[in-house]
Amino acid sequence: MDTFAEQWPDFMQQSLHPKAVGMARGAVSSKTPETVYEVFLLGLMLGRALKDWEVTIEPRGGSGYIDIRLVSKETQSAVLMELKSSKKQEDVERDSLAALNQIESKNYRNRYDLPDIRYLREYAIAYYHLESTVNGRYLELDQSRWVQKDDPAMATQV
Repeated sequence: MDTFAEQWPDFMQQSLHPKAVGMARGAVSSKTPETVYEVFLLGLMLGRALKDWEVTIEPRGGSGYIDIRLVSKETQSAVLMELKSSKKQEDVERDSLAALNQIESKNYRNRYDLPDIRYLREYAIAYYHLESTVNGRYLELDQSRWVQKDDPAMATQV
């Protein structure tokens, strides 16, 4: 999780054109940059051919809609991603934390929406044009509730 959070902003700056995620004159709505970002992430994930992972955009979850959800029934794992388009560069960190809180407050991790899932990673990405911040957490299902733990993938990295 830390590796993704650390490397994503630089990757995004190298991969996206600033005009693609900036609010352009005549844009259909203020959600336009967020939609472009969702499509970019979806293409990136599908292009990487995530074996045995189901990738969906805007699936219903809890009392709202998750921006991006990845599910692997084989590994009993899921990833929930919430995206926020910040209005000012200095708001990116605050908006990323708000997006992370939204995952919990809107109950996106509702276990009935994630049947047979035992491991969950949640990522919140806020961005302003090409500047971005990622926050995340790793959880495991303990009986009937999600418990935040240290990410075991970090223990294997040197």
